[in-house]
Amino acid sequence: MDRLNYSESVELRTKHELKSLFDEVDTDENGYISHRELRDFLSTNNHKLPQHVLDKVYKRADRNGDGRLDLREFIGMVYDPKNRDFFSNLFNTCLNKYIYFVLPPPPAIYRRSISEDRRDKYGKLIKCYPPPLFMIAISLMEIMLFAVDAFNGDTTATGDVAQMLIFDPKKRPQAWRYITYMLVHVRYAHLIMNLLIQILLGIILEVYHRWWRVMLVYSAGVLAGSLGTFVSDSVHQLAGASGGVYSLITAHVATIILNWSEMRFPLSNLTVFFAFVVGDLVLAFQSNDYHISHTAHFCGALAGLLVGVLILRNVSSNRTERIMQLIALIVYIGLMGFAIIWNAVR
Repeated sequence: MDRLNYSESVELRTKHELKSLFDEVDTDENGYISHRELRDFLSTNNHKLPQHVLDKVYKRADRNGDGRLDLREFIGMVYDPKNRDFFSNLFNTCLNKYIYFVLPPPPAIYRRSISEDRRDKYGKLIKCYPPPLFMIAISLMEIMLFAVDAFNGDTTATGDVAQMLIFDPKKRPQAWRYITYMLVHVRYAHLIMNLLIQILLGIILEVYHRWWRVMLVYSAGVLAGSLGTFVSDSVHQLAGASGGVYSLITAHVATIILNWSEMRFPLSNLTVFFAFVVGDLVLAFQSNDYHISHTAHFCGALAGLLVGVLILRNVSSNRTERIMQLIALIVYIGLMGFAIIWNAVR
């Protein structure tokens, strides 16, 4: 099978990216990279160098001569003009492995006869510039707003900032609360679990599907979470980005289902995200001190599935899938219409 080349669109830009690569090479996690660790890592990623070349590169990078590379020396080695092309390609290989695991490739890359020109055209669809700012912006806002209340001694969504944004059934005329509750979190674990999915899945989806599609899916999940929760529970307040996060997961599940035959590891993908859902629900059920709205999880997940089928990119479309999209549109409009009317008249 031919591999897709993303080297034109993904570059080594930040020290944060290099630190992640450094940690992956540093297998014994002692803060240094030995000659053996570098050799084994290159070999594992199919980037074997002749021994004398590797010795020369390593010796030139080991500026203090202690026989090991710290982060500063490693970054210097990567940015050395003589090594830059090689290590940039290595970084792209590591990123490609994650992208190939998560996202569906086009059918054409399975054909050995595909032209280099067509492969390059698809490679340009997956790029980190412009960067995936939507998920990053949402995550930063959630962290900063949580930090403000935490600084004042509150991590249970009862602080001043949280109370301005949280969804409160008694304050439904303040329409912004139907969306802004996603920025409020109860405890650190609640925040961390949501951030993990937003970063590990949301950013990759944004790179592939574009920011506006991910924004629509995420927003649909958040709105469905608050509308649906009020239908089933008109008493308790609602906080957290779980509606949006679950919409990302089920939207990705929709992508996997629509592109099952084209994906390399569809079952593994489903297993990973199923494990997250189980872990998150277990955490929620064990939280006896707070009222956890499982309705928001369910409604966000359902919205993500329906909207994901509608607007996320599909590698190859057929008549059955177009019928599924029509059904998804009808069901989504019907459910959202019912929920909006219920919230308006109750």
